Amino acid sequence: MWLPLSFLREGVIVYISFLITCVMNLWEHQSSFNPNMPAHFFLHAGQLYDKYMNDKDIYRYGRTLKRLPKPKCVCFYNGEENQKAGMSLDEAVDAAIDDMPDDSLLKKFLLGHRAEVKGMYLTEAEILTIADSLGISPA
Repeated sequence: MWLPLSFLREGVIVYISFLITCVMNLWEHQSSFNPNMPAHFFLHAGQLYDKYMNDKDIYRYGRTLKRLPKPKCVCFYNGEENQKAGMSLDEAVDAAIDDMPDDSLLKKFLLGHRAEVKGMYLTEAEILTIADSLGISPA
Protein backbone atom coordinates (compact mmCIF):
# COMPACT_ATOMS: atom_id res chain seq x y z
CA MET A 1 0.00 0.00 0.00
CA TRP A 2 1.26 3.41 -0.89
CA LEU A 3 0.96 6.26 1.59
CA PRO A 4 1.17 9.22 -0.77
CA LEU A 5 3.23 11.60 1.29
CA SER A 6 6.16 12.81 -0.74
CA PHE A 7 7.76 16.17 -1.12
CA LEU A 8 9.63 17.65 -4.06
CA ARG A 9 12.33 20.26 -3.67
CA GLU A 10 13.91 21.72 -6.80
CA GLY A 11 12.53 18.83 -8.89
CA VAL A 12 13.99 16.11 -6.64
CA ILE A 13 12.04 13.85 -4.31
CA VAL A 14 13.38 14.53 -0.83
CA TYR A 15 10.75 12.65 1.16
CA ILE A 16 8.83 9.49 0.37
CA SER A 17 6.73 7.07 2.37
CA PHE A 18 5.27 3.66 1.62
CA LEU A 19 4.05 0.48 3.28
CA ILE A 20 5.65 -2.90 2.78
CA THR A 21 3.83 -5.62 4.71
CA CYS A 22 3.52 -4.18 8.24
CA VAL A 23 6.30 -1.59 7.97
CA MET A 24 5.68 2.10 7.35
CA ASN A 25 8.81 3.27 5.54
CA LEU A 26 9.75 6.94 5.73
CA TRP A 27 12.72 7.88 3.56
CA GLU A 28 14.20 11.34 3.39
CA HIS A 29 17.15 12.90 1.62
CA GLN A 30 19.23 15.57 3.36
CA SER A 31 22.12 17.49 1.88
CA SER A 32 22.71 19.56 5.01
CA PHE A 33 23.36 18.45 8.58
CA ASN A 34 20.18 18.32 10.68
CA PRO A 35 20.44 17.04 14.27
CA ASN A 36 16.64 17.28 14.59
CA MET A 37 15.83 14.47 12.14
CA PRO A 38 14.28 12.25 14.86
CA ALA A 39 11.73 14.98 15.66
CA HIS A 40 11.21 15.58 11.94
CA PHE A 41 10.48 11.88 11.33
CA PHE A 42 8.23 11.78 14.41
CA LEU A 43 6.04 14.59 13.02
CA HIS A 44 5.82 12.99 9.56
CA ALA A 45 5.01 9.60 11.08
CA GLY A 46 2.16 11.22 13.02
CA GLN A 47 0.69 12.57 9.79
CA LEU A 48 1.00 9.15 8.16
CA TYR A 49 -0.59 7.32 11.10
CA ASP A 50 -3.48 9.79 11.04
CA LYS A 51 -4.01 9.17 7.31
CA TYR A 52 -3.64 5.40 7.71
CA MET A 53 -6.18 5.27 10.55
CA ASN A 54 -8.66 7.43 8.64
CA ASP A 55 -8.27 5.37 5.46
CA LYS A 56 -8.77 2.11 7.40
CA ASP A 57 -11.64 3.51 9.53
CA ILE A 58 -9.72 2.73 12.71
CA TYR A 59 -11.36 4.33 15.75
CA ARG A 60 -8.50 5.61 17.87
CA TYR A 61 -10.44 6.09 21.12
CA GLY A 62 -11.77 2.54 21.47
CA ARG A 63 -10.94 0.13 24.28
CA THR A 64 -9.23 -2.45 22.06
CA LEU A 65 -5.65 -2.31 20.87
CA LYS A 66 -5.37 -1.41 17.19
CA ARG A 67 -2.54 -2.91 15.15
CA LEU A 68 -0.54 -0.31 13.27
CA PRO A 69 2.48 -0.66 10.99
CA LYS A 70 5.81 -0.10 12.69
CA PRO A 71 7.79 2.89 11.43
CA LYS A 72 11.17 2.56 9.72
CA CYS A 73 12.90 5.90 9.22
CA VAL A 74 15.83 6.22 6.83
CA CYS A 75 17.74 9.42 6.12
CA PHE A 76 19.98 9.54 3.06
CA TYR A 77 22.62 12.16 3.75
CA ASN A 78 25.05 13.35 1.10
CA GLY A 79 26.29 16.55 2.70
CA GLU A 80 29.91 17.38 3.30
CA GLU A 81 29.70 18.52 6.92
CA ASN A 82 31.72 16.23 9.18
CA GLN A 83 32.98 14.38 6.11
CA LYS A 84 36.69 13.75 5.81
CA ALA A 85 38.20 14.77 2.48
CA GLY A 86 38.86 11.90 0.11
CA MET A 87 37.02 9.31 2.21
CA SER A 88 35.45 6.49 0.20
CA LEU A 89 31.94 5.26 0.97
CA ASP A 90 33.37 2.10 2.57
CA GLU A 91 35.66 4.19 4.76
CA ALA A 92 32.76 6.47 5.68
CA VAL A 93 30.65 3.48 6.79
CA ASP A 94 33.57 2.13 8.84
CA ALA A 95 34.14 5.55 10.43
CA ALA A 96 30.43 6.00 11.20
CA ILE A 97 30.26 2.61 12.92
CA ASP A 98 33.54 3.14 14.78
CA ASP A 99 32.42 6.58 16.02
CA MET A 100 29.27 5.19 17.66
CA PRO A 101 29.24 4.79 21.45
CA ASP A 102 30.57 1.37 22.47
CA ASP A 103 27.43 0.56 24.49
CA SER A 104 25.14 1.25 21.51
CA LEU A 105 22.98 -1.72 20.49
CA LEU A 106 23.05 -0.44 16.93
CA LYS A 107 26.87 -0.45 16.94
CA LYS A 108 26.93 -4.07 18.11
CA PHE A 109 24.51 -5.02 15.33
CA LEU A 110 26.38 -3.09 12.63
CA LEU A 111 29.74 -4.53 13.67
CA GLY A 112 28.31 -8.00 13.18
CA HIS A 113 26.75 -7.07 9.83
CA ARG A 114 29.28 -4.59 8.44
CA ALA A 115 29.64 -6.38 5.07
CA GLU A 116 25.87 -6.49 4.62
CA VAL A 117 25.58 -2.78 5.39
CA LYS A 118 28.23 -1.98 2.80
CA GLY A 119 26.32 -4.11 0.27
CA MET A 120 23.15 -2.06 0.73
CA TYR A 121 24.25 1.20 -0.88
CA LEU A 122 21.68 2.63 -3.23
CA THR A 123 23.01 4.42 -6.25
CA GLU A 124 21.11 7.30 -7.78
CA ALA A 125 20.10 5.02 -10.68
CA GLU A 126 18.70 2.45 -8.23
CA ILE A 127 16.73 5.13 -6.39
CA LEU A 128 15.28 6.34 -9.71
CA THR A 129 14.32 2.75 -10.57
CA ILE A 130 12.52 2.40 -7.22
CA ALA A 131 10.73 5.71 -7.73
CA ASP A 132 9.72 4.63 -11.24
CA SER A 133 8.36 1.28 -9.97
CA LEU A 134 6.26 3.21 -7.43
CA GLY A 135 4.94 5.49 -10.18
CA ILE A 136 6.73 8.59 -8.93
CA SER A 137 8.38 11.02 -11.27
CA PRO A 138 11.50 12.57 -9.72
CA ALA A 139 11.44 15.43 -12.20
